[in-house]
Amino acid sequence: MSATSVTGKGLGAAKHKGPKNGRNNFVPLLSPRVITAGVVTLSGGTATVTFPAPLTGDHTKYAVVVTAASGSTLPVVAKTNNSDSNFVSFTITGGNVVHNYIVVSTGVPFVE
Repeated sequence: MSATSVTGKGLGAAKHKGPKNGRNNFVPLLSPRVITAGVVTLSGGTATVTFPAPLTGDHTKYAVVVTAASGSTLPVVAKTNNSDSNFVSFTITGGNVVHNYIVVSTGVPFVE
């Protein structure tokens, strides 16, 4: 029995690698992504979370989910854009306890 040499790409190799993902498959950046997450303690039943830098695009391009320690969700009562129409903050209401929040893009393509 003799050895056989194989040249060329194997079955698992993709024709083109995806942008900036270093994987052998193409993963478009159009899918929802977690942009930021954190913890906030409400004082007086209300808190405004302001981002350190504005998020690119209008607030309608982002979903904000807030949960209490009990697992219940809280309403986001306001989302705010700056004068350049970039998302800068959101306001929540609820009990005076610690809450977790997550901001997710809603399928908008991002350029990094």
